[in-house]
Amino acid sequence: MPILVNGEPLDQSEIRRQANLMRERFVQESPGADPLDFEMQIWEEARQVVIDRTLVRQAAFAEPDEEIRACLDTEVKIQRFLDRAAAKAAPPKNSEIADYYRKNRQHFYRPEQVHASHIVKNVDERCDEATARASIQAAAAAIASGRPFGEVADEYSDCPGRGGDLGFFGRGEMVDEFEAVVFNLREGEISEIFRTPFGFHIAKLHEKRRPGIRPLPEVRAEIEAAILAERRTAMLEKMVLELRAGADIRKTSAVVPAELKADR
Repeated sequence: MPILVNGEPLDQSEIRRQANLMRERFVQESPGADPLDFEMQIWEEARQVVIDRTLVRQAAFAEPDEEIRACLDTEVKIQRFLDRAAAKAAPPKNSEIADYYRKNRQHFYRPEQVHASHIVKNVDERCDEATARASIQAAAAAIASGRPFGEVADEYSDCPGRGGDLGFFGRGEMVDEFEAVVFNLREGEISEIFRTPFGFHIAKLHEKRRPGIRPLPEVRAEIEAAILAERRTAMLEKMVLELRAGADIRKTSAVVPAELKADR
């Protein structure tokens, strides 16, 4: 007999698909495990996942909320049901955010970063060295004449737009030759023309951030989102436990899948 969840038989093919998805993780977490015990554990956990999924689907279809009931797509209906349940989680208070920050300060460490813009003329099959050099020299002359760096970048650079702004970045994010120049500029300073494997560049440094712990105002939104996500996950887990407790789940005696019997 199949496993019945509130009178509905579980789809064995769904259990099989879930077991296949879980197998790689089990192999990584349990190297050297007994093959038969290993497979039985996978199938038992896969069964439970499908049972929980079935309970959630049943609850979504039984939900009296008109917006959820009106949704015809099953997956969308389930997601809206879960979103509605998770939305009951209360946002964290200021004191809870501050406490989280104090206890997890090490997670908010930021390495040295710079905010820079650049002008680049690539050397490739479409543009030779001499042509790229002449173009970057024209850009340097335009900057020297007093034109704004961003304006010149949008006119001359092979990466136009946003005035060549690269935003903030840390060491290891750009090629070594580029970082060697930019990280040694002073704020507001514009570099000489320099070469990287891509071609010729001119860079401008806007701001430097020293390494250290990011201040609370800067990470507040991240902390609030993290706490809220934890609470929503906890609420959904609690809901599933309540659905299990109130469900009529009838299991048959353990059955070894056919493919396992063949291995014995």
